[in-house]
Amino acid sequence: MRAEDARPGAAAVDGLLLQVARGDAEAFAAVFDQVADAVYGLVSRIVADRAGAEQVAAEVLAEVRWSASRFSPAEGSGLGWIMAMARRRAVSHAGAAGDGRANGPGPSGAERAGGSLLAHPGLASLPGPQREAVLLACCGYTCQQAAELTGIPAGTAAERLRQGLLGLGSGSG
Repeated sequence: MRAEDARPGAAAVDGLLLQVARGDAEAFAAVFDQVADAVYGLVSRIVADRAGAEQVAAEVLAEVRWSASRFSPAEGSGLGWIMAMARRRAVSHAGAAGDGRANGPGPSGAERAGGSLLAHPGLASLPGPQREAVLLACCGYTCQQAAELTGIPAGTAAERLRQGLLGLGSGSG
């Protein structure tokens, strides 16, 4: 794909990131829909193992959500900003794994489950707040931590995660 072909989507991502910076969960859901495949594609070319690539992609998407206020359209496109973030994290992860600094022999069961949730085809169809809850869980946040990050009560965060997981379960069978 040529850069000119990607430009209309890139412009949409720019505007959405500005909304995400103001706390718009639906805008984050739209950004996720537009960039998740590209982020995973780039990361998987750098990080050799699938579970590691899924984890890094999830971390990048969570970082997009929480650092959107640092994005400046004057400094470049939102898509470029996200992909640079993905490349940095992937290279860092691959370097740590290559020199023996990786944590343990492989991903934990929770990390593998989080990675498979990230790749779940029903994730895109969840309402924004539920998708955000699932993504935060995939990145290792507890309901209490997710509540603190999003500024909602812990019970609401837990309910959003529960509903999101139920929504994924109903779409898989």
